Amino acid sequence: LHRLFLVAGEREGSIAERERQQGQVIHYGDTIELMHVTTGKILTLSKQQAYERAAKKVELQEHGSEAAVLVVKPAFKAYATGEPIGTGDLVLFQTLKKTGGMTYSMHMGVKHGQDEQTVLKRGLQVTNPAVTGAHEVNMTTGDGRPTSWRVVLFEHYTNNPLN
Repeated sequence: LHRLFLVAGEREGSIAERERQQGQVIHYGDTIELMHVTTGKILTLSKQQAYERAAKKVELQEHGSEAAVLVVKPAFKAYATGEPIGTGDLVLFQTLKKTGGMTYSMHMGVKHGQDEQTVLKRGLQVTNPAVTGAHEVNMTTGDGRPTSWRVVLFEHYTNNPLN
């Protein structure tokens, strides 16, 4: 019961922090949680192995956890910690908390020896012939293969005064 109380407290604190930070400028070195816009779920590091070796799956969870907290880092050394991130910048997302003694970085995986149909059927459970390719977003260890992600400014439709 005590553990459930602590988890509920952590969830409430996470929601309060998310609301406090809403609309604020993000700087390199800030900690964030990535929320799926359509579902409102949080991208979270899973303990399950991804298709790639030395990589873990990511999943969408109803509420964030310590495994969902990511540090935003510059993809290139031209930017320093504390500088604001601009739209179009390339960034890296790295886990704040170590899992199994390792830090993970978000990575766009490739099929690695599996044909596309196998990846689609097994992992995505998609059989539509219109889908012709598949890549996996996962978390990989070390600094050797992190994927750079381009930041694009997003404004909710209802916040735009022209609508």
